[in-house]
Amino acid sequence: MASHSWFSILSLVLAVLGTAGADVTSPGARGFIGFGITLYDPYCAFACTNSLYVPLNCTTEDLAIYRLHELDIRQGASEEINNSLYSLITLVTGAGLPIAASLLRFLPWPASWVTKVHAYIIDPPLVGSKHSTPVWSLGIMPTRGQALFILYLWVVNVVLSSVGYSTELGLWYDTVKAMVTRNAANRFGVLCYANVPLVVLYAGRNNFLLWLTNWSHSTFLLLHRWIAFICMMHAVLHSVVYLQIALHTEGWAEEFTEPYWYWGSAGTIGFVILCVKSIQPIRQRIYEIFLAAHIVITVLVIVCSYKHVNVKYTDAWGYQNWLWMACAVWGFDRLVRLGRQVRAGFKRAYFTPIDEDYYRLDIPGISADGHVYLHFPAISTWRFWENHPFSVAGVTYQQETSTIDSSEMSNEKEKGVASNTVAVLSSSGSGSDTESLTIRKESGIAVYIRRQSGLTAILAKKGPCPRGIPVFVEGSYNHKMTFLQEDHPEPTHDFPNLLCIAGGVGITGVLPALDRFNTAGKPLGTRKLFWGARTWPLVRDVEGMQLSGPVSSSTATERRWGEVDVTLAVGERLDVRRILTEELRQQKGGTVIVVCGPSGMVDDVRCIASALGRHNENGKPVVMKLMIESFTW
Repeated sequence: MASHSWFSILSLVLAVLGTAGADVTSPGARGFIGFGITLYDPYCAFACTNSLYVPLNCTTEDLAIYRLHELDIRQGASEEINNSLYSLITLVTGAGLPIAASLLRFLPWPASWVTKVHAYIIDPPLVGSKHSTPVWSLGIMPTRGQALFILYLWVVNVVLSSVGYSTELGLWYDTVKAMVTRNAANRFGVLCYANVPLVVLYAGRNNFLLWLTNWSHSTFLLLHRWIAFICMMHAVLHSVVYLQIALHTEGWAEEFTEPYWYWGSAGTIGFVILCVKSIQPIRQRIYEIFLAAHIVITVLVIVCSYKHVNVKYTDAWGYQNWLWMACAVWGFDRLVRLGRQVRAGFKRAYFTPIDEDYYRLDIPGISADGHVYLHFPAISTWRFWENHPFSVAGVTYQQETSTIDSSEMSNEKEKGVASNTVAVLSSSGSGSDTESLTIRKESGIAVYIRRQSGLTAILAKKGPCPRGIPVFVEGSYNHKMTFLQEDHPEPTHDFPNLLCIAGGVGITGVLPALDRFNTAGKPLGTRKLFWGARTWPLVRDVEGMQLSGPVSSSTATERRWGEVDVTLAVGERLDVRRILTEELRQQKGGTVIVVCGPSGMVDDVRCIASALGRHNENGKPVVMKLMIESFTW
């Protein structure tokens, strides 16, 4: 009897000491369990206090009952530490592997090897011939390089959901199956939370991975959708497994009425809605509505997920820190966006029709390149919050005169197209077949847009406005904002040649490459542009903005813009197969291929260039580097 009383007193003392020493009981704990948060410390104290009120579970083991409780507590703490460890592995590798993979290109690989690796492993679509064009209008087929990383995301999440479970039975569970099932449900939940920061990170315009890798924003948006689906699957598995436990375990029925259950169920439903409504047809047809709903539902999911763990565990177990991390990433992106807008300031955009399909926006008083996001707060009462990306076609500073063929200019005159930056002056003299363009260039930027649905249709409907349209400019977003980015082509001894292929207003995506691919001395190689345009007015307007030198022409479709050889295809498609085959065969040295235009044309260039890169021509390897400037949502 005395020994029993002594044991009870000792248990109470140890329990008090154990509670005082357990960091997990302190609100607002920082870190994660096993990494800044200590769970059930010391184990023996929690074992003793548990043995005081847990019903006796008869066992043949010749052990003190608190020892069996200590086994359960140690295993429970170990499971939570594993959950934190595996979640950190998922998060750190999800952010770190893109950086590590990008650093590989700084090794001195032979240019021919680089071409082969990209042609076989990186650039082609995983299946078929479509990447920029949605497959069956349902989704984007990843490239082989993108598919490798997506495969890694799946493998690491599946493997880390499946390993590291204890099978030594104590007093908390009746069977090993019940123990492993519940621990797996917990693992699914923690991995779901750990993936949320990656979901937000990949979606950001100011994603720090864009600064530290040579991966495009389109690639990260694709990864955003895949990791979001994985995150949703973790949430669904967590909820379904716990639902099965509640339905088949005695005493669990009352859990359905607990607030944490409501919040968790709402969060899981929100994850499912986010993924289902993000399919390609919905994004394309009602993108503005999709984006607004996406943000609202995401905020609700974060709130529900936070309340789910806060109600049950308060802030002591650290689960909410995954969500705070995601909020910090989102807040950083929004803060940088705001900073870019403030730096550019409030401007006015002047809208000029070029023809029935194409329009130009001139925004004076700003310098930018790459692409910018334009906010038009006054364009529509219900669309003031919208913003859209546009490639900067040029920055204008001075006045120039260019000479062109008069027969082609007559085509533009017959169209009756007005321009507020181009004045046509007939050359004096006897019957010259050329005319000169005097281009008044004000300091600012110009972007070209093609009329479609949504914002561009509203702009076209409003027409030219003498006072301009109020606009906030967010930018620039370009290759200069990155530290490790190589997609800003410059001539090198391995790649002295530049081949640009553009379709329509895709010319705006390749003009910066033509401008940057230059040397102070004698050119190392060639610079060529093949441009397919629907109408001559667009060609004339773009030529009027060129600052690199005079525009000369030998035929209607052959041009020379300074040191750039230009071939036009007006009103017809470019034969990209012939262009790539002929140009790559006759070039001396490697060639940088830059393409921007309709998704179908971009896919053709991707597949044809990759096929040429996989094979030798005339016994010599084709050396090239493919750069895609298209923006795929």
